[in-house]
Amino acid sequence: MTAWQRKERITELITTAQAAAVDIDIRHDPHTDFPELILNIAIQASASGIVIGLRKRPRLSKFLHRSNAQQILIEADQPVLAIKPAVDDLELPSGRRCINRTRA
Repeated sequence: MTAWQRKERITELITTAQAAAVDIDIRHDPHTDFPELILNIAIQASASGIVIGLRKRPRLSKFLHRSNAQQILIEADQPVLAIKPAVDDLELPSGRRCINRTRA
């Protein structure tokens, strides 16, 4: 996903959240460890919960490194809702899309 596509996706998410009367706060700090950033923001905002998205990782990466999602799940004081993308939404590194053949 390019920077432009990410910006468009964030704009789309903000619009959807506002239409549903959901408060949304987007922050970006490239110099902070991602799980630490999420956990600190949750504390600062007195969040009642954290929602994170999951993605598939290569087996070697799973073996060598703890995922950001795993660190958030373990260290968060608030409940965490982890959402896995639908198979139809998965995009492979090559840019090809994964096709879900189990749906009618």
